[in-house]
Amino acid sequence: MAITNTHLKQSRRFAVVLSALLLSGLGSLSIFSYLRSRQQFDRQMMTEVLPLTSDAVAANIDNLISQPVLASRLAADNSLLVDLLLGGNQQAGAIATYLRSVQRSTGVSTAFLVSEQSRKYYSPSGLVRTINTASAQDQWYQRFLDSGRAVELNLDRDTADPAQTLAFVNVRIEGADRQLLGVAGLGVDVDFLRNKLAGYQRDYGARLLLVNKAGEIVLASDDSSGRLAELPDIGKLSRAILNHPKMALQLDSADSYYYVNAIQILRSGWTLVVIQQPNAEEEALRRLLIQNTVAALLIGCLLIIVGRLTIGRDQEKLEQSATTDNLSGLLNRQAFAAIFADLASADSRSNAKLAIALMDIDHFKRVNDTYGHPAGDAVIRAVARAIKASVRESDPVFRWGGEEFLLLLPMSNLDQAMARLEALRSHLRATEIQLEPTDARTSITLSFGLTLHRPGESSATALDRADRALYEAKRTGRDRICVLDQMGLNSPTS
Repeated sequence: MAITNTHLKQSRRFAVVLSALLLSGLGSLSIFSYLRSRQQFDRQMMTEVLPLTSDAVAANIDNLISQPVLASRLAADNSLLVDLLLGGNQQAGAIATYLRSVQRSTGVSTAFLVSEQSRKYYSPSGLVRTINTASAQDQWYQRFLDSGRAVELNLDRDTADPAQTLAFVNVRIEGADRQLLGVAGLGVDVDFLRNKLAGYQRDYGARLLLVNKAGEIVLASDDSSGRLAELPDIGKLSRAILNHPKMALQLDSADSYYYVNAIQILRSGWTLVVIQQPNAEEEALRRLLIQNTVAALLIGCLLIIVGRLTIGRDQEKLEQSATTDNLSGLLNRQAFAAIFADLASADSRSNAKLAIALMDIDHFKRVNDTYGHPAGDAVIRAVARAIKASVRESDPVFRWGGEEFLLLLPMSNLDQAMARLEALRSHLRATEIQLEPTDARTSITLSFGLTLHRPGESSATALDRADRALYEAKRTGRDRICVLDQMGLNSPTS
C-alpha cells in the first residue's frame, strides 16, 4: 500500500540522518575529550592516576545487558506469541519454531516460553516439561511472578540442559487488561558476559563487579564471588552502595587508596561496582582514552545497525497496526485516503471502473440490546471474515465505523460488483453466526449502497452517493442492494 511505502521511505531517510548525527556526535565528543585530556596531561603532571570514568564502563555494560533485554521484550510483545498463548490448544511445534527463529536472529544460547495457563515450559527443541514451583529447579518462575517486575535478569541452570548455566532475561507476557499469559525470555552464555567483564578489566585497568539486589556478586571480572558486604573496606558501605542509583567513593586501605564507582543498571536490577587502584601511568591513560573513542564509535555503529535491522523487521508491522481496525482486522479510515487515491488514479489511467460499496449490518442494535456488546463484536468479526472471503485479494475492505463497512472494487463495472455483493448477501443470509460468548446463534443480513467512481471526482462525492444508495436500501426494507449509477437512477434489488 502507498501509505506503508511512503512511511517506510520516510523512516529510512530518518534513520540515515540519525545515523550520521549519532556517529558525528559520538566521534566529535570522543575526540574532544581525548584532546582536552591530553592538553591537561601536557600542562601538568598528575599523581600517576586518573579516576576511572565509570560512566563510560557502565554505558558499555548497560549496552551489553540491554541488547538481550530489548530482544526479549520484542519477542514477548510479538502478536504471534500472544495468539499462541491465548489459544486453548497450544501448538508445541509452532511455539518451538518461533523460539528457534528468535534464537537464530538474536544469537543467544537459548530462548524459552512458559505458558501460565498450562505451566508448560517450551524451548527451541519443543515441549521440555511442566513447571512445578515446588521443585527447586522451577522456583524461579513463581519468584519472578511474585516480584511484580516486568523484566528480570538472573543466573540459573538451563531447564532444557541442566548442565549449562546461563544468564536469563525473563519478560512477562501480558494480554488485555494486564492479564498474565506467561513468561518468555532469552538465555545468554555466562562465559560470554564474564569474558566481556574480563576484557573491560584489561582495557580499563579496573576490577568490575555485578551485584544483585541481595548484595550477592553475580559476575566479576576476576572470577571472585561471595557477597559485597564481605569485601574489605567496601563491605561496610555495601548497603549504601546498593541503595543509591549512583555513588563515587575514595577509600583508604592499609597501604594505599583506591576509587569506587557504583552505578545501578536499571534494566537488569544489578549494580555495577568499579574498583580502580590509582597506579596507571600517563601513557596508559592516553591509551585508555583512545580506546574509549574507538569503543564509543563502535557502540554507535552497533546501535545504528541494530536500529536499522529493527526498523526493517518491525516497520511493516507497525504500519499495519496503525492502519488496521483492532476488532475486525480490516483496514480503518486512516488507510482509506492513500489507497483510494492510488486506485482512482490507476482506474483513470486505464479507463477502468472503480466500484464503491457501503454496507451496513441490519438490526445490529437489536443484537447488542438482546445479547450484549461482546455478541455484537462477534457479529462484526464474522461479517468481516465473510466480506474478505467473498472478494478478491486486491479489493480493499474497510471497517467504516460501528456496524458499517466499505468495499472498493477496482476494475469492476456495476454488473461485476453486483454479482460479488449478491453472492456475499446470499452467503450471510444462509449462515448462522455464533454470538460469543453466549451459545445463541443467528443469521445476519446486510444492506448495500453501490456506485461507480466518476473520473476526476473526489472521494467525498463518491462516498456521498454510495451513502445515499445505502440509505435507500435501508429505507425500502433492508437486506438488499441499492445502486446509484452515473445517471442518478436508484435501482434497488433484493
